[in-house]
Amino acid sequence: MAGEGGSWHQRDQSVSSAAMAKKRKRPTRQKPDPPVAPYPVPPHLIGTDWIELPVGQPPASAALYCSIGFAPRATSGTGRAVAIGGTVLMFRRRRPTPGSRTTAGARPDSGVVIQVPVDHVDLKRQQMIEMGLSPGRLTSQKRGDRAFLWRDGDGHTIRFVGPARRQDDKTLV
Repeated sequence: MAGEGGSWHQRDQSVSSAAMAKKRKRPTRQKPDPPVAPYPVPPHLIGTDWIELPVGQPPASAALYCSIGFAPRATSGTGRAVAIGGTVLMFRRRRPTPGSRTTAGARPDSGVVIQVPVDHVDLKRQQMIEMGLSPGRLTSQKRGDRAFLWRDGDGHTIRFVGPARRQDDKTLV
């Protein structure tokens, strides 16, 4: 028995080895390469011209945003624009939508969050409180800065973020 086909133990090992070889030969799935486009590809994205935000009263919204540090930019028909840095917010009159108001006349959250960097987030929050606005609480971020949220009457949220400083630190003020 051992002379013709080898021992039973050798035959089992050869079958096992052959089965293993078949398993290894199965094709593996390869991730497709991401599409590669030659650079530059016209048309080029140059930047954001402005962000339109629907509001109830464009002049009132523009005045409010100017009071917290945005600069007046332009008037276009019934719209008003304000800017901070290179970002322009264009307030346009909200079109009435049936059922768009929540209870007590407050606007639902628009889902829009605009992040605005400030050099002293604690003082900015204090300034807004003194203006009679209701900014959210200060939170510390893992990356070392601090932030707070403020939601305007039209449901748009502004996240003010800046370096962590003590309240009495007047650096850059």
